[in-house]
Amino acid sequence: MAKYTGPIFKSCDRCPKEPSQLVVFFHDHHEEVLCFTCWKPLTWTGGIGVGECKVFRWINKYGKLQGLPGANRP
Repeated sequence: MAKYTGPIFKSCDRCPKEPSQLVVFFHDHHEEVLCFTCWKPLTWTGGIGVGECKVFRWINKYGKLQGLPGANRP
């Protein structure tokens, strides 16, 4: 089985909760790791369906980026 070599995220960048998304912001293209509570308000602004950020990768319960080899193991 392949070993996971990517980053491991311990908490949200905005609060101490468990992270669930790695997002990219449209205005300056910086990345942040967010939990669902911090991410959800940023997805819908202005009533036109265009949020402030886009999910780049999902983060699993082990704090690893989903879809990478070895990410589904502790």
